[in-house]
Amino acid sequence: EKGHITDFKTYLEDLHEVLTKTIYPHYPSNTRFVFIGLSLGGQLALQYLETYKNDPVEQLILMAPMLLFKTDPWPFGLAKNLSCLMSALGFSQEYAIGYGNYNPAAQKFMKWKTHHSIEAFTQDTTLLLEHPELRTGGPTFAWVCAAFKAIESTMDPQKLKSIHIPVTFIIASDDATVDNSYVRKAKDIIPNAKLVNLEGAWHNLIRESDTYRVPILQTIASAVEHSH
Repeated sequence: EKGHITDFKTYLEDLHEVLTKTIYPHYPSNTRFVFIGLSLGGQLALQYLETYKNDPVEQLILMAPMLLFKTDPWPFGLAKNLSCLMSALGFSQEYAIGYGNYNPAAQKFMKWKTHHSIEAFTQDTTLLLEHPELRTGGPTFAWVCAAFKAIESTMDPQKLKSIHIPVTFIIASDDATVDNSYVRKAKDIIPNAKLVNLEGAWHNLIRESDTYRVPILQTIASAVEHSH
């Protein structure tokens, strides 16, 4: 149940294997793909294109990408150094401070300010109560340390400048999980990037209420349409 990994390269290598062995071969060789990622998926999509530059991807659409996560109440530097130190001292597979197993029965709507949809909250809670194998608990010290290192690599200005395909960033103005200032930095560096800010939205954009989800889907549809 723990969110554990020692290096985000494992995510990238796994994704590369899935794409090149099970996805790309089923389409004509001239097919171009659009990557759409949320949160961690957005960070990984960006880092993936920085790493595998020759993949047939024509556009990125990144929703609330984890280009830096908020560490409140801990200062950023302390959170980073403490996580890596605890990992190095042999506590790599222990939950990071403040995290533990996920108990859907104990969750309260809007507690974590992830989205505004009571319907989505009820659906997710019911699903995880019925299928405990799908639950993911909090991150370990090693995961947090690896995340900081991956974010630092992803935000390298030279790597960001190397991405020449269109990139659409969709952010939630009231995101309590990721730091939008880093998304704005990435947008300013990537040559062909734009940013859409959803005023009042929270982090989990694909589970948001229709007030926010409808314009998100419209933005995605428009971006994909203009890529052809």
